[in-house]
Amino acid sequence: MGAGIAVGNVLLPSLIKRDFPTRVGLLTSAYATVMGAVAAVASGVAVPISQAAPGGWHTALGCWIVLALAAIVLWFPQVRTTRPASGESRGHRLPWGSPLAWAVTAFMGLQSLGFYVVVTWLPQVLQDTGVDAATAGWLLFLFQAVAVVTGLAAPAAMRWARDQRAVATVSSLVVLAGYLGLLLAPGWALLWSAVLGLGGGICLVLALAFLSLRAQDATVAGALSAMAQSIGYLVAAVGPVAFGLLHAVGSGWTVPILLMCVAAAGQAAVAMTAGRGTVPRVDGQPRSQGH
Repeated sequence: MGAGIAVGNVLLPSLIKRDFPTRVGLLTSAYATVMGAVAAVASGVAVPISQAAPGGWHTALGCWIVLALAAIVLWFPQVRTTRPASGESRGHRLPWGSPLAWAVTAFMGLQSLGFYVVVTWLPQVLQDTGVDAATAGWLLFLFQAVAVVTGLAAPAAMRWARDQRAVATVSSLVVLAGYLGLLLAPGWALLWSAVLGLGGGICLVLALAFLSLRAQDATVAGALSAMAQSIGYLVAAVGPVAFGLLHAVGSGWTVPILLMCVAAAGQAAVAMTAGRGTVPRVDGQPRSQGH
């Protein structure tokens, strides 16, 4: 399952760049919104299905094969689609030497780290401040719901701005404000959950859109996507473990939340680079970096 998800994640930005080069923001927002919405629904209905359906948790997990089969039916006709021109189909090495590619990778990793930490730990953080378990669960749902809605607004913000530097920086700072709120005024948990969703939803769409917007063509987009998502999600996977470890060592949430503040500040810093420019080709034929 992990391999299938990884391949799909890497290929989608490349396909959007190839087939919808003038509508990258809109299509990225659309598929990111669908991903978030379906994931939220799946998380919410897993336990009720396991309790009500024959087969228990086997049915609760196995029923999603219906969507996998639907995806196969939708994608199979694309296998017979005409191949792109030979110049477009030629592979490219990963852009390890590009500062812009590293900025995109850092933005992807830091925003993913924040999302995974919030999804994993927000309910426990809230419960330790006096919120009951059911309410903490609903506040996590609020975070995800706000993120889905604000993700829909990302294309409009991207069209309004000359490039994505300002939008990415401001959205990262909104996430930072959410962490600071949890640290300094935990009693306002409803507000901070919404604030984190507000900034996080736009940051997710931007991180995915950068994989297409910063590439000259579909093959470069695929190479950049492979680099940014492999390293970015590896960084993100460490986040929940480090967050929990810091809590266990320090017996409190102050240090872990401060870590997330540092991560959000770093995300805002790299946004100034990730939001503009084009990753040069890495195919043995050096070309100037465009803007």
